[in-house]
Amino acid sequence: MAKKTVKKISWEELAKLCEQAAMNFYASAKCVPVVNSIVAIGKGGLIPARMVAENLEISKIYTYGVTCFNKNNERIEPEIYQRPDTKFTGQRVLIVDDVADSGLTLELVKNEILTQEPFKLDILTVHYKKQSKIIPNFYGAICPDKVWIQYPWEIK
Repeated sequence: MAKKTVKKISWEELAKLCEQAAMNFYASAKCVPVVNSIVAIGKGGLIPARMVAENLEISKIYTYGVTCFNKNNERIEPEIYQRPDTKFTGQRVLIVDDVADSGLTLELVKNEILTQEPFKLDILTVHYKKQSKIIPNFYGAICPDKVWIQYPWEIK
């Protein structure tokens, strides 16, 4: 297997990408409310969700905890280990994650929320890789499939 190139993202770049994606979402919102709830996918989507919420002036952030890597940092089938204690029936929901890579995590959370019959469901990610099964409605930047993105909270 070929080694992936690592792209380090600074806090400043992250803030710009989150703001860009949030403003694209805001510009496309053709109904009120713009969004009732943001759903962060943890761990990677927690900080971007907070940044997007700030840009959109949204106070409600809920979290789905999803495991998709094992202890050896190898990709595994995603599994939800934490769900929000709320229902999204009739709400406009925005799922936020750091990257749409395989798309499996986004697909898992999206499908679960859709069973609750939200009014509308959108997905926003900081980065989008074209190999993803799920194409986010909004994203900050496209990233080549073979690049590993290292976000500022991961830099040691």
